[in-house]
Parts: sequence; C-alpha cells; structure tokens
Amino acid sequence: MLSKRHAAALALIATLVAPGSFATPALAQDFPEVTVLRSTPIFRNPGHRPFGQLAKGERVMLHECTELPGYCQVSLRQPGRRLTGWVNSEALDGVVAK
Repeated sequence: MLSKRHAAALALIATLVAPGSFATPALAQDFPEVTVLRSTPIFRNPGHRPFGQLAKGERVMLHECTELPGYCQVSLRQPGRRLTGWVNSEALDGVVAK
C-alpha cells in the first residue's frame, strides 16, 4: 500500500507527464530518405559478402554513415521486400563521402 506521500508524488508526476511523451522506438519518419543512384550490392557489414542488391531509383531510409571508405547503413521498406544493411555511400544521392 502506498503512503499518502507516495500517492501524492505519483499524482503530481502523472499531471506533469503528457500521455505518449515517453521515448518510443524510431519510426520511418525519423530517418531521411535518399535515392539509390546505381544498382549496388547491400552488405550485412561494411565491405563483407553482399546478401542482396538495390536497384537504381529505389528510395531507402538512411540511418548512418561511416568514415572512409564510405559505407552507409540503409533500410528498404516496400511491400514484400524489406532489407537493412550497408551500401557504398557513392551509390546514394545526397550523401557526401568524407
């Protein structure tokens, strides 16, 4: 059983915290979309054996990029096709290789 002091503290917290204001998992809207400039392999880890291919013109979500040699983690979310992996940054529109 809560003491009156604990109940009052919880009531105060409940009035200060708006519903849905707690951190939620990242959504697609949190990541910028970029276009694939040319057909390119997608890797599970930068520079390792490819497991898939992205086609020229596909739109992917950009998560992060590494330093040289310039790989970026991307996700493709299309009906029937979902990929997350790393691609060469030069194959993406708007990504500047360092």
